[in-house]
Amino acid sequence: MIDARLDADRLPYLNAAMTLLHDDVTTAATNHDEPSTLIRFSRWYSGVHGYLCIAVCIFGIVSNLLNIVVLTHRRMASSPTNFILTALAISDLFPMLSYLPYAVYFHCIAGVQPDPRHGYPLGWIVFLLFNNSFIITSHTVSVWLTVTLAMTI
Repeated sequence: MIDARLDADRLPYLNAAMTLLHDDVTTAATNHDEPSTLIRFSRWYSGVHGYLCIAVCIFGIVSNLLNIVVLTHRRMASSPTNFILTALAISDLFPMLSYLPYAVYFHCIAGVQPDPRHGYPLGWIVFLLFNNSFIITSHTVSVWLTVTLAMTI
């Protein structure tokens, strides 16, 4: 049986794995005198990405909540199509709700590059592992609800 517990011995390995992509980008930049346009754009966008994600998540959360409110109105809730659309709005709401704390912490507070002495706290690593699985599952549910909606219309 596979031991899925995270203990303090494994934490440095998880932190190292999370920084591989960032290290590859910075290593590629140091191999040349002048960084390429893609490297410069990556550096610029890494400072904007977290805030852009927060804005998109807030817009998506508000939009999906409005969809849920409208589609669960007494006259609208009787349609099977509206029931599927409500379920789709709920399954699209969940990834945004779980991605919002991720974007705030990993992109705005702690940054993409963790403290080399301590790494990310264990609680945030566990949240990251849960968040990845949860978002993939929620997107899969959304895809199958969309397929179901296409077959009912």
